Amino acid sequence: MKFFNSKSARLYCRCLCFFLLALFLILSAFSCQKTRKKENQSSDYEIVDKAPEVDSAKKEIVNNPAPIKYDYHWTESKNIPPVAIVIDDFGQIGGDLLQGFAELDENITFSILPDLPNTAKSAQLANVYGHEVLLHIPMEALDKTQNPGKIYIKAGENAEDIKNAMNHFFDQVPQAVGANNHMGSSATSDYQVMSFVLKELDKKGLFFLDSKTSAQSVALAAARDNGIGYVARDIFLDVPDVSPATINAKLASLEKYKGREEPVIIISHCHNKAKLEAMRTFVSQLKVMGIRLIPVSEAVGKFQLPA
Repeated sequence: MKFFNSKSARLYCRCLCFFLLALFLILSAFSCQKTRKKENQSSDYEIVDKAPEVDSAKKEIVNNPAPIKYDYHWTESKNIPPVAIVIDDFGQIGGDLLQGFAELDENITFSILPDLPNTAKSAQLANVYGHEVLLHIPMEALDKTQNPGKIYIKAGENAEDIKNAMNHFFDQVPQAVGANNHMGSSATSDYQVMSFVLKELDKKGLFFLDSKTSAQSVALAAARDNGIGYVARDIFLDVPDVSPATINAKLASLEKYKGREEPVIIISHCHNKAKLEAMRTFVSQLKVMGIRLIPVSEAVGKFQLPA
């Protein structure tokens, strides 16, 4: 009894209480972190279509719904889901570099820009080597110093002009099974514009891949409301670079998708030989890891649009 009434005993009890409280808080935080991951693990936004700073009032778009997030589905599986790879910006490169990309795994999809010297040749070569083709739709960026191309989809543009532009694009890439946005942080934030774009895709029976160059994209809401197939980019492979450290980090990041039912959508670019070599390395490592590579059209059927 003397011990429990002593000053040292009271200090001991107080320290024990603090220790138990700290242990409880640590375990609670760990449990919440795991729960949040399984509830809704969204894309790791790596914004490459950078926008200038603007005040919040100017960022509001009248009558636009707020951006919504895709609700992914999770299981207790320890497997990484299949991966779909899209390589953007074909149309400019040619020669040995284009040939090198064409010789990559046939499940890789080529996304081709219109109005460039090698637009038609890129689409034809992709077709010869068994690659699916997307139309890489030039779209307006918030940063007006960026040049999306000679003809592009603008925020606020009317339905007729969008229809004419889309027909002009598809005339050059008739092999396309779908489309994704080139730049577009401004256009993809305009619900009416994206509805016009997706309606034109729907007429052709095509789907839309949201490159997610902006967290303000309303393409998912427009796809849901127009009943068109939709997928969204999870990873930019070549951001910030294609160094071995970056490629290894992207490979390691696939672990966080374990148990996700929907495939992982990866976008890279075709600008130079370093990106070609990085893609070769990445694909070979996917195969070593036992991860299945699928064409992006196969991924579309795995995504169920939210209500």
